[in-house]
Amino acid sequence: MARIATVLEIERGDEGIEITVDLGGEEVVLADHFEPANTDSLPLPGDSAAVEQSSGAGRWQVVGYSTPDDSEVEPGEWRVRSRSASGETMGWIHARANGDVVINGVVITADGNILAPGEVTARSEGATPIPLSTHIHLHPMAPTQGPSVPPTPGG
Repeated sequence: MARIATVLEIERGDEGIEITVDLGGEEVVLADHFEPANTDSLPLPGDSAAVEQSSGAGRWQVVGYSTPDDSEVEPGEWRVRSRSASGETMGWIHARANGDVVINGVVITADGNILAPGEVTARSEGATPIPLSTHIHLHPMAPTQGPSVPPTPGG
């Protein structure tokens, strides 16, 4: 049976990541860290952990975490985020139920449009950044400025 515990400390040991958790009543144990395949993430002290006894006497394993969350995820949506040591959300990806994907505020709509909340700049390595809203388009008749005709996909 799983128990809810509070994460106290995270350690990288010889046999993997070990999480020190408080099961309550001053019962502090060391638990092995498990997470979905192809995922690399660690909890922060203070997060809640679902722990259960593992094989071997006195062995515990974390089977999931619950973290404080400031998102408004709707049923069927998925969101992943990074947090600072204090727990503040620093970066995030949100796949919305309507097909949009949001990366740190930049929206990629279900039909492929990209909507940025601020100025978008482009830069080749070593070159000066160019704001896309005010860059110059070279044309044989005369340079033009600002948005161009939308590109042709695959063209």
